[in-house]
Amino acid sequence: MDWVTAIKEIQKAQEDNRLVIFVGAGVSKNSGVPSWWELIRNFGDELGYSRCDTCQKKVADCPKSDCKDRYEYTQEEFLRIPEYYFQQDASENHADYFGLIQSALHCENGPNPIDDEILSVFPRHIITTNYDPLLEKSQSVNSLLYTVVARDSDLLAEANDRYIIKMHGDLDKPDTIVLKESDYIKYEQEHPLICTFIKSLLVNHKTLKSWLKKYSVQKLKIEDGLDITQKFVNLCASLAHFRIRYWHEHIHCFAIILCSVDLGKNSVCAIFRALANVVIEASKSAPVMVEDVFDAIELIVNHISVKDVCAERTLLLDALLADAIYPLLIERKNSSFGRIIRKYADEISQDNRDQFKRHIDRINDITQKVKKLYFFRSFYSKEFCTTFFGEHLDHLSAEQSFNLLTENILPFDEKCWAKFISTLEKQDAARKAQPGMRTFPDWLIVTIEECMILKLLGFDIDLTSLEPYAHYSEHLSFMVNPEAFDYSQVNTEHYMWQNLIYSKEYQPYFVEHKSAVLSDDLRKSFDLGVATEAQQKIVYGILLSQDELQRF
Repeated sequence: MDWVTAIKEIQKAQEDNRLVIFVGAGVSKNSGVPSWWELIRNFGDELGYSRCDTCQKKVADCPKSDCKDRYEYTQEEFLRIPEYYFQQDASENHADYFGLIQSALHCENGPNPIDDEILSVFPRHIITTNYDPLLEKSQSVNSLLYTVVARDSDLLAEANDRYIIKMHGDLDKPDTIVLKESDYIKYEQEHPLICTFIKSLLVNHKTLKSWLKKYSVQKLKIEDGLDITQKFVNLCASLAHFRIRYWHEHIHCFAIILCSVDLGKNSVCAIFRALANVVIEASKSAPVMVEDVFDAIELIVNHISVKDVCAERTLLLDALLADAIYPLLIERKNSSFGRIIRKYADEISQDNRDQFKRHIDRINDITQKVKKLYFFRSFYSKEFCTTFFGEHLDHLSAEQSFNLLTENILPFDEKCWAKFISTLEKQDAARKAQPGMRTFPDWLIVTIEECMILKLLGFDIDLTSLEPYAHYSEHLSFMVNPEAFDYSQVNTEHYMWQNLIYSKEYQPYFVEHKSAVLSDDLRKSFDLGVATEAQQKIVYGILLSQDELQRF
């Protein structure tokens, strides 16, 4: 396409309100904002990182301060240098990392004529990879008609026909900045709405736009006079009354949106009250309905913040503890329900907690009593739990003992350790009796990992007593004899290997054998951009030195 035809195409797109302009660093460069290369060079200088060692032009008296060849980074290095700095940064909340970006990109100059001209053209949307605020501060009056989007929640917060999409984040909002390798790898997972919106512009404006108009907070307020909170309240009331089970999916979708926007105290209280009413109505004749909506309840309880004690959240928590509800949740949502009870125990009404304690006191079967008190242990003082579970240790499983140890409720002693060894002996015997038989969870492996975690947490674990089970676990095999271990077996994706690598006691072994740990498969995962965040922390933050970063 020649330039004349291209201009006509642009004019036609503008007339049809379909014009989308992509803005890169070159535009801001006209206002004196450093380029991407200059930003990465700042990181390189801070690290003392350069290409000098591999430079073919290198001579004995190279003028390093004036030589640009030392900054001839590869495409991979442009991402890995800031990632390496980030992983090495020990400042609180990585303040040094974000501070370096802000100081490097700080510019006293205002928008330049190109910024003004872009706004004067009045495109439907502007997509930019620039962090600076020059576009939105343009002198053009049209700048007032655009909503700036740096987070997914910005798309939900206000419906508009025109956006400035800052797809790599905003300099004034450091947590939105996309620069290092892990930011790009996680981009689609952490910015699904922005990604979908940009893709829709390349294909069809209407698909996502209609979704945003349907679900954005602003649209929900305008559409029928009801705000998003009232719609959620109405939906909960309808579910409680009509009990149409598939409606729980709508409640879960609403919960995701509610967790993505800022809500006032009245809205938060109304949301908790609406969910409490669902649970209360369900307890009368349809308790299974609470199981259906529990994922939404968990999401809202854990992610919608409340500054002060909220009576409505207490109402919801109390409703979950109704006689018809809590046994079902213990059976089918044990872990997540237990976490909520322990985390928010202080917000459950005192009357409800006292009632449960009286009920548990009346249980005569000691096994059932231990089981019930273990689940509701947050209702009791730590001193009471230490005494009670210490006296009834024989009725605890190894998993329960592990949790009580990590919560500093049970003291670690020989009797407690014997509980784990006894469990391993029984599971080992069962495995040998039926070699092809496996259970889920595999309690042999679970108990081995619990023993390893206790060791990593500083408990006085006798590793020699675990040697008979080392052949079941490569992680335990390593801990028992790290000097003789084959480090090519290390899988940095596995959480247990990550725990071991982070451990101060065992980390030196991995650093010493890093050539084996940095396998071809691991290198390929980095080259293909599929390395996990944990792998990046290990490779850039622990294993690689600055010199080795160039060769990786």
